[in-house]
Amino acid sequence: MATIARANTPLSALRHFNFRLYFIGQLISLSGTWMQRVAQGWLVFQLTGSEFALGLVAAAQGFPMLLLIPLGGVVSDRYSRRTILIMSFTVQMLQAILLAILTFAELVEVWHIVALSAALGVATAFEMPARQTFVYDLVGRVDIQSGVALNAITINAANILGPTAAGILLVQIGAAWCFSLNGVTFLASLGALAWMQLAPFSRQMTSTNPWAELVDGLRYAIRHPTIAPLLILGTSNAVFGINVLVTLLPSFADVTLD
Repeated sequence: MATIARANTPLSALRHFNFRLYFIGQLISLSGTWMQRVAQGWLVFQLTGSEFALGLVAAAQGFPMLLLIPLGGVVSDRYSRRTILIMSFTVQMLQAILLAILTFAELVEVWHIVALSAALGVATAFEMPARQTFVYDLVGRVDIQSGVALNAITINAANILGPTAAGILLVQIGAAWCFSLNGVTFLASLGALAWMQLAPFSRQMTSTNPWAELVDGLRYAIRHPTIAPLLILGTSNAVFGINVLVTLLPSFADVTLD
């Protein structure tokens, strides 16, 4: 009973060395991601003064995610999730560095940001399913509830820390430095992943075609009485809720709040 009580505590996932590394790395890198998102919106509106341009950049990142996240789930079931995360974080880091270079050189244009946002969307589409399921690899079945809860805390804490830092840094040193610092923050996640002590990945051999797996998964999710409503709620909030608010904030601050 004592073992069960210990396992079911809200912080029990933190007794796993690998999860502690993951928790710290994600808090740092996700804060950097949000910092870049705020700075990027400010930069786009400074360049264009256009709400359409803000929406175009957001769509360039969101559309690949909408299409490719189910495929990313199939990939995360077949290959090492740590490898997928390392590759995805590397792409995201390079994207931030390239955006910083263009901004420092005063060469950045909206089409650059659109193209880089699309690349970020593709990388994120493979990173998100792997990141969510990676928690199970780190803590196991017993501590999965604690792991999921702490993972959610990490995401929401980053939603506070990142924009706060962006607001300060935009005033003090400019958008280019926000992009640069975001690139640096990915070193925390990459270092944590490299330091983790995980068992060698053993690929589960299956004769099922990956596209068939994708179709079966979508069919199962649509027909499931719990999963289907959750997917609808999550998609609706992502498309019409928080993303709309964050995307249009630069315009709202300038036009409405003067």
